[in-house]
Amino acid sequence: MFIASEGSREVGLVETYRHADHPTWHGQIQVDHAIGVDYGIGLPRDRGGGLGRAMLTVLIDEALDLFADCDYVVAVPKSANRPSCALLESMRFTLHAVKPVE
Repeated sequence: MFIASEGSREVGLVETYRHADHPTWHGQIQVDHAIGVDYGIGLPRDRGGGLGRAMLTVLIDEALDLFADCDYVVAVPKSANRPSCALLESMRFTLHAVKPVE
């Protein structure tokens, strides 16, 4: 997990993990050889200005180096979170499924 900052101000967090290291999660998502990425931006004033894209770009590059045995990067936003879904679509993620997960 990494904290994203602009100067000395913390603005968000990102984390990455190998799905295979979390069998329950892997069983729900069902994408083999996958890296998971999670991200969040703390304050509404920091949203919509490209921060999420910058955080994910850096995280994905690092994750692919860290987990060289994985071929896919998976993000699992809530379907109602349209800004997050739009960001992922703009970064060329493709929708794999819409389903409830715990």
